[in-house]
Amino acid sequence: MCINDNQVIYRSRVEYDGLVKAVTITIWVGILALDTFIIYITVMEFIQEAPPLIPLVIFLLTSLTIGILVITYLLSPREYQLTRNAIIIKKTIGTIRIPYKAIKSIEIIRKLPGKGIRLWASGGLYGFFGLFYFKDYGKVKVYVTNRHKVVLIRMKDDVPYMISPKDPKEFLEKLGEVAGIKAKA
Repeated sequence: MCINDNQVIYRSRVEYDGLVKAVTITIWVGILALDTFIIYITVMEFIQEAPPLIPLVIFLLTSLTIGILVITYLLSPREYQLTRNAIIIKKTIGTIRIPYKAIKSIEIIRKLPGKGIRLWASGGLYGFFGLFYFKDYGKVKVYVTNRHKVVLIRMKDDVPYMISPKDPKEFLEKLGEVAGIKAKA
């Protein structure tokens, strides 16, 4: 059997933890309620003599807020894959490739560190993803949807990654089989 370098050997769908679900639902409800309120106030205020810019303002505001929700979803992690040469983080738009040869070490950590600074990241809407700074790890590229199932990938010459496969132990076992990389105990 011939396996090409990009063939997916193992895949793990994302799994949202309770906080991610709560934050995502709360933000959706809040933004939709805000949009509805602004549209209602605007229509009631200008029902008889609507300035020509009011429909444009309503459209732009609604587009912006819904756009934030949609773009964040499109950039969030959807699946983690193992191929012959790399760990792949699949997003609806885009893919992140972590070559095995660039990995220094890999380990399961108890949970996503609680005290971190978002440098350029989403902090709960569809997960925690983007560039973070944590006291114990420094800058980290985070693609986590479940804070309690975190795998830390330390790189030889780059910023480390954190991901959250559905079953971290199984993910690391398969990684060992595919790439010969053994997790730290």
